Amino acid sequence: MKILALVGSYRKHQTIDSLVDWALEGATRDHPDAVVDKIHLTDQHIEYCRNCMACKKSDPAQPIADCILHDDMDTLLPKLVEADALIFGTPVWLLGTGLIVGGTAREPRRAVTPATA
Repeated sequence: MKILALVGSYRKHQTIDSLVDWALEGATRDHPDAVVDKIHLTDQHIEYCRNCMACKKSDPAQPIADCILHDDMDTLLPKLVEADALIFGTPVWLLGTGLIVGGTAREPRRAVTPATA
């Protein structure tokens, strides 16, 4: 089993990061043979989606849609595809909006557009 943990908080070793570690401890206790990869998104260079729609023109048979941007998503997307389990730790500020913030704001926009969309 492959477990991918994505941490979107800027504050390493604080609440969100610690909660992700706690979740990983539980997951590896239940699956001792699990291979764990924990990535701090704030350490990654991830550009904002430019809405060029190149991903929508990709071959639907591809597991990962084409993108005009080449940054750390090039290595992150295959890990997302290969993962059997995903732990996603992000701060959520509830100032009337419930927005996902921090390093987590960029990654989902480029990770959820499949070639078949």
